[in-house]
Amino acid sequence: ESRRENVIRSADAFCEVSFCRTRAKTNYALDVAVVVEADGVLEQLGQLGRNKLYVWTVLALSAVMFVTSGIQFLWVRLFMQAWGIGKGVTITGFLVTSGLGGAAGVAIGPRAIDRCGGFMSNEGRIGSLHFIVGVMGAASCGAIISIGVLFLKWTTDSLGAPSSTHYMLLYAIWGALFVLFAGFNAALAGLTGINISAVSPPMRSLGSGCTVSVQNLLGYAMGPLLPGLIMDFLSSEGPQPPVGAPSGADDPRSRVLCCGMAFVLLGALAALWSCLAAWAVAKRAPQGKANTQALLNASTTSLL
Repeated sequence: ESRRENVIRSADAFCEVSFCRTRAKTNYALDVAVVVEADGVLEQLGQLGRNKLYVWTVLALSAVMFVTSGIQFLWVRLFMQAWGIGKGVTITGFLVTSGLGGAAGVAIGPRAIDRCGGFMSNEGRIGSLHFIVGVMGAASCGAIISIGVLFLKWTTDSLGAPSSTHYMLLYAIWGALFVLFAGFNAALAGLTGINISAVSPPMRSLGSGCTVSVQNLLGYAMGPLLPGLIMDFLSSEGPQPPVGAPSGADDPRSRVLCCGMAFVLLGALAALWSCLAAWAVAKRAPQGKANTQALLNASTTSLL
């Protein structure tokens, strides 16, 4: 009976970390066979949904993609209408801001993640998430400064027309968005690695597929869709400019674009919140995993 209990306890401990289930079958009085059965797709999806570290990192990645696609959607129209600058300068500003900011993040992020311990062990994940929270905080500061610049442009400057603070506000928001892109790209590699390593090896293909699907649905797709819906609602509630009228000072379309961009930038705060939640989950994880591994080791030793 003691041998039977040890075998079942060992199998249960193994399945707890491998997302399987056990079925015990006794053939003789003193012997027991434990059949390990792989979970089905629905059971595996349920396991992914209950894996808090996986869920929070998926949400963080989706929030980053939401902000990125939303900025791409609004950039040209915002700066051409609200700032009144040419299309060539607008596109050049986007390429410089996103390109150099992204390159700076890629140059810093992966090396820092390796120095923090990587993501294959829980201690490494805790250190890496500490770094990720820091760079996400910097990105969130860039988003908040950008929202503040949009507010100042709205209240103290003429939308769509040059003024004394025209270029100062333009360079301020581009600098803030440079910091945002750098922070996002510094965190992406670590977040992706932690997201995959949080799932057991037999489920990583399914977990990776679910991550990409959620990123596309909640991130890339919602980035243009949600601000577009908000801007259409605000346009329908406010005064309508004549069809074909050029943008000028205090054009209501410029105000609507400022509101849409501000909404998109709030996604950086959602990314920061998700990273903080993932960090908290990782810091609580070691004890539970250690207990499971200790149970597996103790049961195996007792069998020997």
